[in-house]
Amino acid sequence: MCEEDFAAFKKIVQIDDFETSCVREYEGYLDTVLEFKGTKEDIRIVFEKYKPYLLRMIRNSDELKDKIMREDRFTIRHDLDFEKSANLSKVSEDLLNKDDGLSIFEERARVILILEVAKLINYYGMDELINNQDRISKEIALGIFSAKTDYYLPLPEKEKIERRIEVAESFGEESIPYIENLDLLSERLISLRNFTKKPAEIKELDVLIKKLELIRTMIQQKNPQAIPLLKGCYSGYEKINRKVLLSRLSSPENRVINNPNDDRLLLLHFIPDFSEDCDVEQDKFFESVIVDCIKEYIEKKHGRKFDEQIDHEEASDMFAAFYDSRQNLFDLKNRIPIKNKYINSYLYEVITAPHTNLSCSITKIGALHPHLNRKIAIGIANPPLSAIKTINVGYNNELDRFSFVKNSAPVTDVLEHIEKGGTNETLVDWTQIEGAYIMVIKDTPRISRDLLKQANEYSKITGLPLRIYDSYEIAKRKGVSALGHVHNPIKGSYTLKDLIPSAKSSLKTFSLKKIIESITRGNVGGEHDEYDLQ
Repeated sequence: MCEEDFAAFKKIVQIDDFETSCVREYEGYLDTVLEFKGTKEDIRIVFEKYKPYLLRMIRNSDELKDKIMREDRFTIRHDLDFEKSANLSKVSEDLLNKDDGLSIFEERARVILILEVAKLINYYGMDELINNQDRISKEIALGIFSAKTDYYLPLPEKEKIERRIEVAESFGEESIPYIENLDLLSERLISLRNFTKKPAEIKELDVLIKKLELIRTMIQQKNPQAIPLLKGCYSGYEKINRKVLLSRLSSPENRVINNPNDDRLLLLHFIPDFSEDCDVEQDKFFESVIVDCIKEYIEKKHGRKFDEQIDHEEASDMFAAFYDSRQNLFDLKNRIPIKNKYINSYLYEVITAPHTNLSCSITKIGALHPHLNRKIAIGIANPPLSAIKTINVGYNNELDRFSFVKNSAPVTDVLEHIEKGGTNETLVDWTQIEGAYIMVIKDTPRISRDLLKQANEYSKITGLPLRIYDSYEIAKRKGVSALGHVHNPIKGSYTLKDLIPSAKSSLKTFSLKKIIESITRGNVGGEHDEYDLQ
């Protein structure tokens, strides 16, 4: 029966090798396929009727975008611009007839759209979809449809999401995340108050807690003035939460850190491992980075394409900055925007794009867990409050309109999460921070000679003092087994010599004229994908 249902659905949607695609990449749609009793014409009618809401749903959903941007089963292309890589307008022009001109991501977007339409038909039925477009459109736009069709979403969470239409009609759609998370905000304010011992912080938190009580009454009375006041409470909480984090950051004086009872906090940016497995010419790679960055910067700043006559001086300054950044890779103020591969909790290779925000790990001194098997980090000691963007228990640090739960974890939760063996990330604006020290992780009885040599090299390059975090000794003093992480390089990343010029480097062959010619041509040495190792 299952095979018959797959064959019937495949005939309707005309997707090559649909069974394999559905099983391997779209497991969540299996029930959609098996239950589908509609026709190709039903899919066409429903898609045209709800097209703008479906496209908006995809653009607002990290989960759906990740399904579309998966290059293969284990690689998600976060380094690519979603709108450019998956042109949804192009895909939606003729959804049910395969267009050979679609990219791999656009073809996957087409499949996702078809499956979401099939899910709509299964859940609401054709009569409902045709006769109640206003209500269903709101349910799609506000995430209610996704919640209703999520078999694993807890009932209280589902009921909360289903109330969004009422909230939107009373206070406006933008108020939904603020009202939905009001109870959570209250819990976090109380938790933070119980955590801190500083009178000034306690006083600030008491004011916010009292204000929330007033706001609850105003919301019950549907008073529109409640929302600006509520937004102010969120801002106040975020500011105090970051302040609590920064006030407890350590700037270690000792060369070796091995006290498990030290409750001070560390904020570390772990340096990626570099692999010898690299088939990219370093000059071509470096040139491509400069070209892409200058083009993007000019277009974003001036709203037009690069013009050699007008932009020569500005490009010259950027070229000089990137030249310097290649000589000092670990200068956070002058950081070359290299694309790095990471492995997430599902063991997918996640490629992070270069951007202003820098991912740092927060931890207690006595509870550091090497992040993603990395052993060397830049320690941050005194960042300004404005440099902290989010305190996040998640992995990708993605922000969305309903993100308070996952992007603003209180320091208390962060520390509890770490004590249980997890890692925790915060997002910082690297243009506002400076490295304070280089930290190397020792999690074996004796530190590796090669690892210590590499760490000393980073210390010499940056001019920052070297600190040794002895997680083996800390674990021993706690009476637990050391974690024993393996120092494995990440395949497909770049070697240290690829990024820092040696005496033999041909970096001196670069010139601003060559870079400008490359920008004007639009390509560097052929198609970009031929030499971009992600």
